[in-house]
Amino acid sequence: MTYQQALEYLFSFKPSVIHLGLEKMRYILRELGDPQERFPSVLIAGTNGKGSTTMVLSAILQAEGFKVGRYTSPHLLDFRERICINGDLIPEEALVRLTEEFSQALERMRKSAQRPDFLPPEFELEPTFFEVGTALAFLYFAEQEVDIAVLEVGLGGRLDATNVVNPLVSVITHISLDHQNYLGSTVREIAREKAGIIKENGVCITACEAGEALEEIEAVCVQKNARLFKLGTHFTASPLQSDLTGQTFSYRGPGRSYEQLEISLLGKHQILNAALAIGTVQLLEPLGFQVEESNLRKGLKGAQNPGRLEILSRSPMVVLDAAHNPGGAEVLSKALTELFTYNQLVLVVGILKDKDIKSMFKALFSVASWVIFTQPKNTERATPAEELARLAREMSFHRYDVVPEVSKAIQLAHNLVTHGDLICITGSLYTLAEAKQFYATAQKP
Repeated sequence: MTYQQALEYLFSFKPSVIHLGLEKMRYILRELGDPQERFPSVLIAGTNGKGSTTMVLSAILQAEGFKVGRYTSPHLLDFRERICINGDLIPEEALVRLTEEFSQALERMRKSAQRPDFLPPEFELEPTFFEVGTALAFLYFAEQEVDIAVLEVGLGGRLDATNVVNPLVSVITHISLDHQNYLGSTVREIAREKAGIIKENGVCITACEAGEALEEIEAVCVQKNARLFKLGTHFTASPLQSDLTGQTFSYRGPGRSYEQLEISLLGKHQILNAALAIGTVQLLEPLGFQVEESNLRKGLKGAQNPGRLEILSRSPMVVLDAAHNPGGAEVLSKALTELFTYNQLVLVVGILKDKDIKSMFKALFSVASWVIFTQPKNTERATPAEELARLAREMSFHRYDVVPEVSKAIQLAHNLVTHGDLICITGSLYTLAEAKQFYATAQKP
């Protein structure tokens, strides 16, 4: 199997298909030798912020000298971005070898006379794309004997493929409405799904400060006899200074405080994500993962998360942000007005079908001078650009163009702006992926 053949095999599992449930994942992992049981882990769930928290926590632990596995999704340009050790992508050779191991195990299971109870007789054993990627990550981390793995939940928590691990700490970031067709129609129902990563007698830390989401997390912790640490109660963070190079903040946690901490990530929301990562480090310290203050500061400052208020160009100013739900759109709109000075703001927007698009528009239209609706072609779940325009008209918003091809939408944005204007590309990581490909391969528009 070549590297290209390995990728074709992986993508044959239909990346747009979502199927929640753990029986199949556990069955497959048993055939693979249960690699997830051979390394300690931290599991991170939440509506927004879980990717950034994963990146910051991984960077801090790596700065201390630990060998850190990191699993995130989706990727932007390269599938291997999902599976990293100390920030290095899984080598092509390793991905090929582990994909072959997985495919052979899957064939053995399919040919076995003993079918699993959860699989109806008329169906073949067919894992999802995310389940395959998760299994490969577990195999790689076990093979490479990582000291710890930091794992980002894909969707929800309780039934997500990553939730087969028994984490040292369960981390839950901010919770709001998203993926309602899978997780429930209310914040309380969604919080219940995400709180499913909390284990019996475990440890949980959350950025939820109040309301139904926190109430649900508290109830699950009581039910499972798990210790709970909360933002605003057990740890706090206070912004000090910010500009387009980064920001500083202070941190107060159990028996620990830090002043003048620096992060390169932009936006006040990233301070809360960083505080959550620091709080997690504190909870890991009694378990053998002590981190010196100098290394904590080093990890914080060096942490990056592509596609989150990422500045691609300064002339004109071009920003990428992965806001893909109403909460993310609100945070982005606020950050754009607080961080940037501009005359006109041109948005390039492509959004998936399963999103609350009008609620996202409400936040984005409040700051936009002009919007270009587009449609990423790298997923079947993208909303047609004309449909986005129709929804905009229903909201009496008419300052837009429709350009279905992302690269051409970006070119139009560059044609529309003059000195002092800002371009922001947003709506989905899939839109950002095509944007990054365009900027990586095209000459400057």
